[in-house]
Amino acid sequence: LQAGGEQIGWGFQFQTPGFVILLSALVFVLGLSLFGLVTIQLPGMASLGGVGRERGREGARDGLTASFFNGVLATVLATPCTAPFMGTALGFAFTQSAPLIFAIFAATGAGMALPYAVLAARPGWTRFLPKPGEWMERFKQFMGFLLMGTVLWLLWVLGKQLGMEAVIWTSAFLLALAVACWIIGQWLDLRSTRRRRLTAWIAALAITAAGYSVFLHPLLASANNLAQLQPAAEAVGERWQPFSVERVEGLIASGSHVFVDFTAEWCWTCKVNEYTVLADDDVRERFAELDVQLVRADWTNRDAEIAKLLRAFGRSGVPLYVIFPGGRPDHPLVLPEVITTGIVLEKLEEAEALRRESAGRGEANSPRQAEQS
Repeated sequence: LQAGGEQIGWGFQFQTPGFVILLSALVFVLGLSLFGLVTIQLPGMASLGGVGRERGREGARDGLTASFFNGVLATVLATPCTAPFMGTALGFAFTQSAPLIFAIFAATGAGMALPYAVLAARPGWTRFLPKPGEWMERFKQFMGFLLMGTVLWLLWVLGKQLGMEAVIWTSAFLLALAVACWIIGQWLDLRSTRRRRLTAWIAALAITAAGYSVFLHPLLASANNLAQLQPAAEAVGERWQPFSVERVEGLIASGSHVFVDFTAEWCWTCKVNEYTVLADDDVRERFAELDVQLVRADWTNRDAEIAKLLRAFGRSGVPLYVIFPGGRPDHPLVLPEVITTGIVLEKLEEAEALRRESAGRGEANSPRQAEQS
């Protein structure tokens, strides 16, 4: 994608509403399976919500395929944010050649697989793991609630992208999907005839297709227009101003400090920082005392300008926090992905010290010039 000219970064797939809807449906079905409503047989995966099978070599092959798809799902759900440790590494990776990019991501995957590799190399250590028992059924159902919570989060992201109407229509589709899963779960068992199985699957697929045609197809057809309208309505909050390079350059030219928050609605770390640190009374009071201009660069939907600036600061995704000191915008202060009240206040004092030192000096570089450098 990058070689084809796409402006991509870590978590970029969440900028596509269709992907968010697809992932919502997948996680929703997995949650239903953990509740025992349906037993789904996915490629290479043991029965979801049912009892696994042991089939010699074929079972071993299925186990490897299951591990692969479980890893894919875990990675997809873990990619909204780069915090707290991956921001710099991924920013470096996306500026390198294809072989080096693959090498870096292979190393990241090896790190995710390390605990399993250690247990495979030291089978005796499995004695420290909990023993199987009735608790596993309750734990499985508890995990189902966590997946349903994930669905709520994905719907919230979709609402920020396309508005509440999109959430309602997608929820209606998920209801149709639940009915389809219920049909499969109620009609099919180990004694079901081939005809009964075929009838159940046809009915389930028909309900799913009808739900897509009625609820999702019109929504996805207008998704681009809705995505363009939504950020304009929600980007501004209190003292925060929506991002544009021209706006930031104008604020810098006025001699004020400019604090730019690169964020996205699907980034958990971004929202935690926003509702805790950036909303802290001490931080807000200091923003007001220093007349800091607050700009929010919302990357929830695709934005080429934001993607370019992220790369200019060596990052491939959000969160990113940058302070352009008044009078010294050529010396931007980059904050870590996980911020604290102390860190923000310290950087604000550093910016104020730079402004005092540069009093009476000429203009410095703008964000556009920083992007080019």
